[in-house]
Amino acid sequence: MITACKIGRQKVNCDGKAFHRGEPPDPPGGTMIRDIVIHPCVGCGFCCVTRTCTFGVSRHPEARDRVCPELHWNGHRYICRLMQIEGRMGQFYRMELRCGNGCVSSQNPWRADVRERTPEEMAAIEKG
Repeated sequence: MITACKIGRQKVNCDGKAFHRGEPPDPPGGTMIRDIVIHPCVGCGFCCVTRTCTFGVSRHPEARDRVCPELHWNGHRYICRLMQIEGRMGQFYRMELRCGNGCVSSQNPWRADVRERTPEEMAAIEKG
C-alpha cells in the first residue's frame, strides 16, 4: 500500500516528495491519504526540542543528547540561529528546514503557550 500525505492542496509521498502530474496511480488495494493541518509557526520551540535537525547535529555533535545550541529564546519566541545566517548557506538552511512552511506537529502541546521553557520541561519532551 502506498501512503501519502496532503499538505495544503499538494499531495506528497510520506518522504515529502511531491506526486507528479496530479493524482498518484492507484495501487492494488487503494491509496491511503490523510490530511495534515498546517499551523503557522509561533516559535514555541517544540519541533526543535523534540528532534534536533541534521544541521544542528552536524554543527554541534557534542549536543546530540541535549537541546540544540542553535535554538535561542529571544524574549518573545524561540528562533533558530541557522535561520539568521546570511548568504547562500543561510538560504540553504532555510530551504532545507522549510522555513516559513509552518508547523505540522499535531501533537504539539506548546503551540498555545509560547514561553521560555524550563530545563525540566525540555528534558521531558526530549525523552518523549
